[in-house]
Amino acid sequence: MKIGPRTPSRTTLSRKTIVFALACMMLAPVGVPARTVKQKKQAARAQFETAENLRDALDSKPEAERTRHDYQNVMD
Repeated sequence: MKIGPRTPSRTTLSRKTIVFALACMMLAPVGVPARTVKQKKQAARAQFETAENLRDALDSKPEAERTRHDYQNVMD
């Protein structure tokens, strides 16, 4: 008598599907407001200006006094 591979029952598949669906819903962003193109551009501009200010501050510091952390801070 041969015993073949065990196939999952419908109940097992249904439970796995439900668990997967619940996990996906929990990982989905909740309450994230939709942003307009204008808001996205404003946020990008603000980030760019911050980066420019950090770079200017780094450039004003003598090269010998600059640290890796200073460069990393500007890049981040």
